[in-house]
Amino acid sequence: MKKALILGFGSIGRKHYDAIKKLNKFASISVVTKSKVKKINKLKSQKQIIHYNPDYIIISTPTNEHIKNIKFIEKNFKKKIVLIEKPILGFFKNIKLKNNKYFVGYNLRMHPVINYIRNLIKKYDFWEMSIECSSYLPDWRRNIHYSRSSSAKRKNYGGVVRDLSHEIDYLYYLIGNFEIINFIKKKISNLKINTEDYFSFVGTYKKKKIINLKLSYLNKFHKREISILGPKLQLKASLTTNKIEYFINNKLRKISFNYSINRTYEDMHKNILNKKTKNLATVQSSLRVLKFIKKIEKK
Repeated sequence: MKKALILGFGSIGRKHYDAIKKLNKFASISVVTKSKVKKINKLKSQKQIIHYNPDYIIISTPTNEHIKNIKFIEKNFKKKIVLIEKPILGFFKNIKLKNNKYFVGYNLRMHPVINYIRNLIKKYDFWEMSIECSSYLPDWRRNIHYSRSSSAKRKNYGGVVRDLSHEIDYLYYLIGNFEIINFIKKKISNLKINTEDYFSFVGTYKKKKIINLKLSYLNKFHKREISILGPKLQLKASLTTNKIEYFINNKLRKISFNYSINRTYEDMHKNILNKKTKNLATVQSSLRVLKFIKKIEKK
């Protein structure tokens, strides 16, 4: 049995802890956090981390601290497996990591709805794909007021585009490269934040196919949906209800999955630890997401 370490123990760090604990693959799981924790081993210094010598490391600190943690791991450890919570960095930078094996926490790649659609669009052409993820930022966290969270602060690389970059990542995962036509990225609400709360993007895929993407902090009716229009395939799907409805050649089909978002974390960690890494987000694929973000911030 091996040892795991979680750097950062906010809401996302706790999700990772719950997920890897269920897998029953570790003799011990330690955390590094400024918060008080009960019945969990807490490390307080870099010296303690080095002495602990974990086999599996999860970086779930605020995004602005990722680069510091990555450098520490590269300097002090070799041949470890490291999962970096998304986005990999707050800014685009080509980084070369040689001493350890890294993955990035785009866990929605594990969702059966995403993978079912990915297989469908390999067989059936489409004209348009629309993706929407909208929820209400003040409902996200129970342990901290939203205005004090990293989401609310530009200096911490918050904002709806980075927070909801899952949708950008799985769009690349579904179809590969696409081109930007136009977008809107701004704060349109009265939320107490200095980051954008709304993003809408129109692009093209293979020149003729239309891509629509909408991200928002503003919707109390949480939505995570995909729709597709095509000559033989027309589809609507929800990652919150785990349901897909689609027409193929005018015949309606319905499918649902007994699945939860929390399960995506378990499946992601399980695949990493079992070396089933084909569909996981890598450093390079995650830097592609940051490159997209860099493009829209430059315009």
